[in-house]
Amino acid sequence: MKQILHLQVVADLDQLDTIEPALATLGEKANWDAGLIYQVQLVLEELTVNTASYGFNADDDANDANKDHKATQGIIEISISEDDDSIRIDYSDNGKAFDPFHEAPQPDLESDLMERSVGGLGVHFVRTMMDEVSYKREANRNHICLVKKRTT
Repeated sequence: MKQILHLQVVADLDQLDTIEPALATLGEKANWDAGLIYQVQLVLEELTVNTASYGFNADDDANDANKDHKATQGIIEISISEDDDSIRIDYSDNGKAFDPFHEAPQPDLESDLMERSVGGLGVHFVRTMMDEVSYKREANRNHICLVKKRTT
């Protein structure tokens, strides 16, 4: 696979103003269709929002498994690679250890919209829009790998 984008940004919601245009430009240069650009932007927006909103909370319970987490500034790294068959997105951050594919709540997809509890829907979108998802914790960083297969 050939790397076609690498971004390193502070884990802050304002960085979406940097990430989303970079993805749009990349998608246009790489001749992705509009649907693929949208999917990549949406899944990276979801991951970035979750990292910035929840990855660095200082008020966690003292018994939390992350009590030794000492990140002073949140840093997100995004690398995108592609070949003829697929696009690979590697997303990592130095936030608290959290596997969204096993620890995030399952979304309520059955209840009326106003009756649903908050949580899990964004991760559901990531899972359904990507063909492969994986998580690992390594060197005090969360690493998420997403693969989107190209349709022929």
